[in-house]
Amino acid sequence: MTETTLAEFEKSIGDEGSFWHDYNLQVSSRLLAHFSIDDWADLKKVILARPRYWQERCAEAIGYMESTDAMDLLISFLESPYISVAAIAASELDNMSISVPEVLRNRLSEILEYLKKSGSSRCDDVRRLIARQV
Repeated sequence: MTETTLAEFEKSIGDEGSFWHDYNLQVSSRLLAHFSIDDWADLKKVILARPRYWQERCAEAIGYMESTDAMDLLISFLESPYISVAAIAASELDNMSISVPEVLRNRLSEILEYLKKSGSSRCDDVRRLIARQV
């Protein structure tokens, strides 16, 4: 990933205090749409080390673009230390009708329990994702 591409993407994500609107989501997704295979690999190396707000926004942007190039990153986000990020990733994977490996069943069950307790509308997304596991 070139410094310019990374800097533009980072800028579109913003900082913790910045607002996150549909416009920012669209801009971030458009930037991701221009990533090369190497860009995706470089991004994957750093995503789980980023703060929660950054991971949440990145997962939303990746899901918004609905690209198979992004599938591996969303699956990586299922392992985020922040369950809110994993929940976003699970929902986005469901929206893409992706099947995830059976090895993630326990993690998806944890995400589902978290969503049930918080009364989230994403519960059905995770249930469908679990049902589609390979």
